[in-house]
Amino acid sequence: MNETTPGVIKNFLGKTYDGDIVYHNLTGGCSYGGECGLGIEYPFNAGVSRHLWSPDKQWVLSELRDIPGKDHYIRYDQLCFNKCVKLEHKEKTLIMPIMDETDYLELDRVDISCPAFNWLECNFIERCTAKITYMECP
Repeated sequence: MNETTPGVIKNFLGKTYDGDIVYHNLTGGCSYGGECGLGIEYPFNAGVSRHLWSPDKQWVLSELRDIPGKDHYIRYDQLCFNKCVKLEHKEKTLIMPIMDETDYLELDRVDISCPAFNWLECNFIERCTAKITYMECP
């Protein structure tokens, strides 16, 4: 990443929002990268609002060769370089990498993997509220 890397995330780093969490099911309990396409299996990850991404969608060929028989492209955006989201729900705090765009979300809602949702002990009956902070990954 350099000064010309597209992105707007720096405008939101360190800001905390009172919001809520939704979850997504993953095939086999893992994901293969989303927009940031890191190509590794990771059970804890987050998708965030389109407002945190540059509207200039640039895709670059990854050097990873983890998808057999296919080229692996990733989105070239500041958000894909060491950015995380911190979720504080009840007595638990979870920091995880941002890996995807969930374009229907607003800034006060985060879409997380089912394992992360379960770790936070959210349930499927009531709304899962949280303090949401966008940050550099520790």
